[in-house]
Amino acid sequence: MAAAEIPVFPIPKSGQTQIIPTSAGTFDVKCTGINHVDNDRLLGFFCNMGGHVKDFRFQYRDVVHQKCRFDSSEVSFEDKGGRNNVVLPIKILK
Repeated sequence: MAAAEIPVFPIPKSGQTQIIPTSAGTFDVKCTGINHVDNDRLLGFFCNMGGHVKDFRFQYRDVVHQKCRFDSSEVSFEDKGGRNNVVLPIKILK
């Protein structure tokens, strides 16, 4: 990856994903019923970002936010055999 490239938040392909605006500049990405592949992908992305340490890009509707971070370094990733649920808090940076 080139130094100028910013990673993009991976939207799960399985289950359902709901993006919920929670306040000015923050969102909860609620993923329900995702399979273990998507669960592992989200866990890997979260770990690669160091929780709330590194920036990434995030798209909500038609707007691409170029600089975001997880709003917490503590997220519960449980593998329940294809019925995994996780909520990821995302903060849009200025």
